[in-house]
Amino acid sequence: MHGTLSVIGAGGVAAIQPGPAALAAYPVSPDVQAQGLAAAQATPAPRPVPDGTLPLSPPQIAPPIERAQPTTVKLELETRKVTGAHE
Repeated sequence: MHGTLSVIGAGGVAAIQPGPAALAAYPVSPDVQAQGLAAAQATPAPRPVPDGTLPLSPPQIAPPIERAQPTTVKLELETRKVTGAHE
């Protein structure tokens, strides 16, 4: 497979153009190509973190299992059928 990388000036988008072998092996409609180019557009820079923001607390970790032999764990499980709704 062969492709070409075109880099456009500052603020531009770099787009990979597939070579003829790739186009023959994996034909792509112009609509899909347009979607790919739209997705490749530059994203805005992340906003700064507000003052006073604290880091997330560390996750809770379960204690290690202190047994060498298998055991049976009994539990009750309730299921119910629901239909998704947008509120």
